[in-house]
Amino acid sequence: MNRLFTCLFLLLTHSFLNAQITFTKAPLDYQLFPRNDQSEGQILIEGTVTDAAATRVSVLILRGQQPYRYSSQNLTFQNGQAAFSLKPSIKAEAVEYLARIYLVKNRDSSLVMTRMNLVAGDVFLIGGQSNAVAGGEGGSYQSYNPQLNEFCRTFTTNYPGEGPKWAVANGNNINVGVWGTEIQRLIHQNHQMPTCILNNGNGGMPIRYFSDRNDDNPTDDNTAYGQSLNRSIQAGVRDFVKAIFWRQGEFEVGGTSSEITSYPQYFDRLYKGWHLDYPNLKKVYVTQTGIQPVMTSSLAPALRDFQRRTSRIYPDVQTITAIGLKESDGIHYGSGGHVQFAHNLYPLVDRDFYNSTDTLQIQSPDPRRIYYSNPERTQVTLEFDVDQQMVFQNQVNVISKLNGWVVTYHMRELCISMG
Repeated sequence: MNRLFTCLFLLLTHSFLNAQITFTKAPLDYQLFPRNDQSEGQILIEGTVTDAAATRVSVLILRGQQPYRYSSQNLTFQNGQAAFSLKPSIKAEAVEYLARIYLVKNRDSSLVMTRMNLVAGDVFLIGGQSNAVAGGEGGSYQSYNPQLNEFCRTFTTNYPGEGPKWAVANGNNINVGVWGTEIQRLIHQNHQMPTCILNNGNGGMPIRYFSDRNDDNPTDDNTAYGQSLNRSIQAGVRDFVKAIFWRQGEFEVGGTSSEITSYPQYFDRLYKGWHLDYPNLKKVYVTQTGIQPVMTSSLAPALRDFQRRTSRIYPDVQTITAIGLKESDGIHYGSGGHVQFAHNLYPLVDRDFYNSTDTLQIQSPDPRRIYYSNPERTQVTLEFDVDQQMVFQNQVNVISKLNGWVVTYHMRELCISMG
């Protein structure tokens, strides 16, 4: 095998190759390949060769700096061209791989392509509005240091000046967002597992914007739903999305009553579309929006209540609340609030996908029963999950950074919002 590797590095030329080999499938630098049941990611290399003197196409995979896997395919020409398809696999681990693809003529090998920083791992999606995007250029986001590393990845279809590109994820310009990137960091820190998150959020948009699936053509690029689906297809991860994090509803809470009353039907359409188009989707995490002290519809509690109840309506939905997050301006959150949200969400992901046994006190409080507990109806009892530890404050003062209003919430109002 060592002699074979030595031969592969000899007599490399590049000048004549572009016209002799065409790729229809090839890896990109920094690409993440979704892991399968064997915890491996498959690299697909396909195309055609037109040089009749070529005898093989081969690929050498290096794990770090060491040869890891070699595969090749003999070429058979018909009508002046030969098709090839190579499918080497790499382990899902905190190690970067390198692929070198060669065109072989008898004993001579010419290096055709080199792709670096390849990994295999898990794929998640984020959807929703501005608190799903959770990124920006402001000081709060720039000061967020998620300890980025090369095992947190994302894919963009329109990187400025370059087009489609894989990149290391962050909370700013390649926008996975602060809490999405923090989830990735925690997964890598605790399980040494690379991840890809595609954040398809769009600030200020209602749920009807995201649920506009064209049933005749789900990949319709004129719809937000189709754009998100196409992004997953272009990244090669569509069939391996494990979970979707949904964080949306601020538009409706601050909007009209009709937007709130129609929310359940739009969510149902969105949920069913996800399960049609992402065949291995295992979990949907729905965030209950925070209590907004400004621009609030009188039906806002009804929307939050529906979000709370989605886990009882849909079997694979897990709910989590945004109530209580710090650095709130009345609608949005600073980077500290987004990091806090990630640390609230991560234990659920850890339980559902990484076999964590630390499952006590990881779910948001969810009242099972609310009832008057005295004949005079002056006392209300809330029953939560068994062993759920609760901390109640009689009142909470919230200052809105949007307009300076000071709003005081009393426990009786919060109980109504929760129920």
